[in-house]
Amino acid sequence: MRVIIPLLVLVALNYAAFPNDPARGGAGHLAQQYQTLLSGAEVVEGYRMLKAYEVDRFWRAVADSLKDGRAVLAEVKRENKLFQEKIKELAGEIHNKETANAELLFAGKHITVFGKDLKKSAFITLVFITTGILLTCIVALLVMGKVNYTACREARKLYEDLYAEFDQYRHGAVERQIKLSRELQDYRNRQVDLRSA
Repeated sequence: MRVIIPLLVLVALNYAAFPNDPARGGAGHLAQQYQTLLSGAEVVEGYRMLKAYEVDRFWRAVADSLKDGRAVLAEVKRENKLFQEKIKELAGEIHNKETANAELLFAGKHITVFGKDLKKSAFITLVFITTGILLTCIVALLVMGKVNYTACREARKLYEDLYAEFDQYRHGAVERQIKLSRELQDYRNRQVDLRSA
């Protein structure tokens, strides 16, 4: 048992250090494997003689590399397609958010009054101007009311003074009429007395 464990460890280290499968790393990169293949070939009458099993091993490494490359390329294309779809989806979301932001900005800067879109600053200015005009009208009406009230009081006082003066004149006229009536009656009575006498 003590001999088997170190032996298995040595076999594992040997396999890890010198693998026989070129697709798993053999002599390294394909160019290195090709150079190794050419350097190990025998030259007979100007031709290089390659061993069939070495060519087969190299060809398997090339085929595996091409297969791996094609698989990686297909995976990259698939991921690229997914990324392109995700980009289109995100671009659509960004466009929708930009549209929503533009609508919010428009709604934040505008107000609809009687079916017309107005800028809020213009609407606020219009409200202040209208309020100012209404306040000016109210103040003018109050001043005019005070002036009219004062004029009405003066006219009423004048009317009362005129009525009092007319009342005095009427009393004076009635007294004179009564006095004249008495004098006339006295005169008639004297005339009657003089005629009878």
